[in-house]
Amino acid sequence: FEDYMAHSDSWCEFHVYPTQEGLAVYFQDITSRKRAYEQIEHQIRREQALNRVVQAIRQSLDLDSIFSTAAREIAHLLQADHVDIQMYRPADHHWRVIAEHRANPELPSLLFRTLAEPGPGFGAGNGTGDGAGWPPSSPPLDDAIPDELLEVLPGSWRLVPLYLSHPRPWGRLAIHRPGAAPEPWKTAEIELVQTVADQLAIAVQQAQTLAQAQRELRQRQRAESRLKEAQRIAHTGSWELYLPSQRLTWSEEMFRIYGLSPRPVPPSLEEQLAALDPSDRPLWQQRLAASSRTGQALNLEGAIVRSDGSRRVVHLLGQAQYNALGVVTSLVGTLTDITDRKLIEERLAYEALHDPLTGSPNRAFFMEQLNAAVAAAKASPAVTFAVLFIDLDRFK
Repeated sequence: FEDYMAHSDSWCEFHVYPTQEGLAVYFQDITSRKRAYEQIEHQIRREQALNRVVQAIRQSLDLDSIFSTAAREIAHLLQADHVDIQMYRPADHHWRVIAEHRANPELPSLLFRTLAEPGPGFGAGNGTGDGAGWPPSSPPLDDAIPDELLEVLPGSWRLVPLYLSHPRPWGRLAIHRPGAAPEPWKTAEIELVQTVADQLAIAVQQAQTLAQAQRELRQRQRAESRLKEAQRIAHTGSWELYLPSQRLTWSEEMFRIYGLSPRPVPPSLEEQLAALDPSDRPLWQQRLAASSRTGQALNLEGAIVRSDGSRRVVHLLGQAQYNALGVVTSLVGTLTDITDRKLIEERLAYEALHDPLTGSPNRAFFMEQLNAAVAAAKASPAVTFAVLFIDLDRFK
């Protein structure tokens, strides 16, 4: 059996054997072995606890949750009464406490407190020179621990930087132990804290990357929404024709111009051309084929006939996209519904050549026709014409 000898602070192993004379007792000092076993068990428990901290950090991308978990677990691991995380603000060279854990709720809180930087660096220690400044090459500083920390919580502090990029850290991990003369920090404890700090820095980077991706996604979604609204207002849709597959992609406004409901797959190129007025179709087919071969820009007008029989006048613009070898890989462009514009142009042209009261052709119309007749007569002796003048009293 084994027994602890309190008076000598040692462990002994006893073996008892029966003999003819009685009992033989042998004992052996196993203190070193017991201490080694205890150290191994302690290391295993600490590794398990550290693994829990790392897993908790890695299982979330929410920084508030990560910081709260890390502060709580570190306090438990190191028997610290206060652990907080401070973010560095380069603009004013201050630190802001953004998360904390207090082993005793009656301890003063540092949450959201702003701490002035004590000098060109910061470090770890108890405020009496047991510190290392940053950047890492800086010498230890006697005033490395901010006075605000020592005033609120005297004792031993350890400040560990969280580096995302050098030379300035993103923030730091602050760990406090109470007591006027606390035990010095052990190498194993410092290594453990540094491991957690490294994991926290990775978590911050991942969270920032996710936040940046989410911001870019929201910006892209807003830009796409504004583009859709602008296309709807301008009656202009966008399209792309991939070559040589001739696969089309349409914006939502393209479907509206053709009188169709938006769907994932637009009509084929053949169906799009079939919707054209028969008089416009040959020219469009010819120009599209030429542009696919040579990259020639597209600028076409024509009329499409919707499935309900209504007609819309459209204006198509397009240009070629090339690969690294100079081969045309796609055509991209816009299609604008110019029906209303055409109606206005026709109305303006009619009103310019007709009397607004009677609707009869006016002097401008007469002069246009007369000039055309004179030009035709000059071009061909076979053409003759006459002008009939009728004077109507009191008619203007």
